[in-house]
Amino acid sequence: MIDVVMKLGGRAATGMDTHLKELVGKGAIAFGYRVGGVGLVFVLQIILARKLGVYEFGLYSLCITLTMLLSSIARLGFDLAIVRKVAEAIAKGMPGNARAWLFKSMQIVFVASILTSTLLFLLSDLIAGALYKEPRLSAPLSMFAFVIPATALMVIVAESLKGLKDVASAAMVQNVLVPLFLLALLISVPTHIEARDVAFLYLGATIISLGYGYFRWTAAISSNDLQQISAREVLRFAWPFFLANVGSMLLTWSDTIIVGLFANAEVVASYYAASKLATVTSFILISINAISAPKFTAMYTLGDSANLERLAKQSTTIMIVLAFIPIVLLISFPAFWLGLFGTKFEQAQFPLLVLTAGQAVNVGCGSVGLLLAMTGHEKTMGSIFLTTAVLTIFASILSGMRWGADGVATSTAIGMATWNIWMLLAVRKHLGFWTFPLLAGRSRIPS
Repeated sequence: MIDVVMKLGGRAATGMDTHLKELVGKGAIAFGYRVGGVGLVFVLQIILARKLGVYEFGLYSLCITLTMLLSSIARLGFDLAIVRKVAEAIAKGMPGNARAWLFKSMQIVFVASILTSTLLFLLSDLIAGALYKEPRLSAPLSMFAFVIPATALMVIVAESLKGLKDVASAAMVQNVLVPLFLLALLISVPTHIEARDVAFLYLGATIISLGYGYFRWTAAISSNDLQQISAREVLRFAWPFFLANVGSMLLTWSDTIIVGLFANAEVVASYYAASKLATVTSFILISINAISAPKFTAMYTLGDSANLERLAKQSTTIMIVLAFIPIVLLISFPAFWLGLFGTKFEQAQFPLLVLTAGQAVNVGCGSVGLLLAMTGHEKTMGSIFLTTAVLTIFASILSGMRWGADGVATSTAIGMATWNIWMLLAVRKHLGFWTFPLLAGRSRIPS
C-alpha cells in the first residue's frame, strides 16, 4: 500500500516520507481499533434488533438518533475546537494551556448538556405524541435523555486525546469501549428487553468509557500548570466549529428522524439498519482523520505547504484503497447484510444502496472538512455544512412525503455528495490544491 500511496499521493525527494510513515503507522493503529469498533457495533446492532424485535428496535433507533444529535449540539463545537487547540499547545510546549482548554471546555459542555438533557426529558411526551404519534416512544426517550451529558463529555475527552496524537486511546474511548461494554451488559440481561432498558445499559457503558479516557488524558499530561482561560474566549473560538458541527450532525442524523415522521416503527428500524451499514465505509475516513488532524494544524502553522498537500493526497489515497472492498460488498449483497438484522429489514435495500453511494463520495473526496477546520477556514466549513444541511432537510421532507424512506435516502445521499464536492472546491480555493491524488495543484499558504 505504501508504494501505491507514494505514486498517487506524492513522495519525498529521497526515502519514505516521514509524515506518511506516521500516517500509515498510527493510522493503522486507529484503523485497527476502528475496525474492531465497527465490528462490535455491527454485532451490537444485530443483537439489539433480534432482542428488541423490529418494533422496539424502531423506537430505539429514533431515541439513539435524537440523543446523538442533541449530544452533538450540546458540545457547542468544542469537539472540533479542542483537537486544534490541544495540538497547537503541545506543539508550542505549553501543556498547561492544553489542560486549561480541556477543563474549560468540559465545564461549559457539562452545563450545556445538562440543560439539553433536561429539555428532552421534559418534552419527551410531547415529541412522542404530537410529533411522532407514537406514545410508547415517550418512556425510552425520557430515559435516553440521561445519556446526553455522558456522551458529550466522552467525545470531548476523546477528541482531546487526538490532539495529543494518542490515537489508540482516542479510538478506544470513541469507538470500542461503549459497544464492548454494552454487548457485555446485553448478554447478562434476559432475552427480552425493551428500548428503555437499553438506555440504562448505554449510560453505564458511556460512563466507563469516559472514565478511561479521562484517566489516559491525565496520565499523558503531567504538568500541573493550569492556565486561566475565560469562558468568553473559548466560546468565541468554538462558535464557527459549533455551526459546522450542527450542520454536519443534521446531515448525519436527521434522515432517520425524518423517516419517523412519515413511516411506522418497522420502516424506521429497517432504515436505521441500512444507514448504519452504509456508514461502515466512513470509519476509514475517521481513522485517518484521527492522526491527520494535528498534523494538518502543525503544517499550516509552520507554512509547510508542500507537506500539507502531499499528506492530504496521501491520506485520500489510503481512504480510497481501503474503502473499495467494503463499498463493493455492500452494493453487491444488500439483502444479505440487511437480512442479518431480521427478515423484515430487507425492505431497506434501496436506501442502503443510495446511502452507500453517498458515503463513497464522502471517502473519495478525502479530509476536506477537516482540512478547512484545521487551517483556519472553519467559517467556510460551517457555512457549507449549514447551507447544505438546511437544503437537504427541506428536500428530505418533500421527498419523504412523496416516496417515503427511499426519497429521504436519495436526498440524504445527494446532500452528502454536495457538501463534499463543495468543500473540495473550497480547499482548492483557499489552500491551492486538490485532495484527490491524481489532480494537480499549487499550494498557497499565507506565510
